[in-house]
Amino acid sequence: MLKTSPVKGSFGVRIEGVDLSQPPDPSVMKEIIDLFYEHQFFVIPGQSLNKEQFHTFCLHFGLPHAHMIRKVRMEDYPDMMVLTNKMKGDAKKTQGSAYWHTDECWEQDPASATILYSLETPENGGGDTMFANMFQAYDDLSSEMKNRIKGLKAIHYFGKGVAGRDGDYGPNPLELQEERDEDIGATHLLARPHPVTGRIALYSPAGTSRGIVGMEDSEANELLNELAAHALQPKYTYRHKWSVGDVEAHDCSSTMHAATFLEAATGPKDTRRLYRMSTKGKAGIYA
Repeated sequence: MLKTSPVKGSFGVRIEGVDLSQPPDPSVMKEIIDLFYEHQFFVIPGQSLNKEQFHTFCLHFGLPHAHMIRKVRMEDYPDMMVLTNKMKGDAKKTQGSAYWHTDECWEQDPASATILYSLETPENGGGDTMFANMFQAYDDLSSEMKNRIKGLKAIHYFGKGVAGRDGDYGPNPLELQEERDEDIGATHLLARPHPVTGRIALYSPAGTSRGIVGMEDSEANELLNELAAHALQPKYTYRHKWSVGDVEAHDCSSTMHAATFLEAATGPKDTRRLYRMSTKGKAGIYA
């Protein structure tokens, strides 16, 4: 039987009483999915999973959504990737997600869920992930602002956009010409109805946003920065400190998130390593 408890903040839930190394009973999985849509993200602690078990669990949330950058994909599970500060070769650091964003929103069919599994965490802390409640951020906008942004579409491309925050560390430019050619951009409503619940969320004003369709750049940039500053107030955010065995899933349609900056690992004691998989579309029970 599942046991739930709130996390510190205005959203999110901690779920206990399930072993994800075994396929959950359909009724249990439905309960987990319902909690996901209700609370926008969840954490299930104390799991011990291999790649196949993690991948199988992720498939409950929708269709696999492989990352555009091919070199980050796992060879054996190309729709999964590893997030880590353990560098290869001469690389010194990689902080591709240490800025507020919504996964794959530079694509017209963006990620709807991202699921993470923590395998290693630094002994002395660090490498936390922050989440922002975009339902509440929208609800708290003034009537004037809601009317102003109704129907407006933001323009998104891969990488850090115009509404960056202090301390952001954006991803490196795409290195391969083929991937640069594929980054044709996408547009999404700033006030975007959730694809399952219909509730309106403020959709990714920070992160990858580059402008607004039909609006002069100066006005668009000012508006995007104003919305980002509003959405990232502390009252809308939660900072998750990872423990080994945590499985976390966040609703990309109603949250933004950001990794915190972490120096390159020097050994096991300061290594951060997680599996990541994103999905698109609705969870199977709602498809």
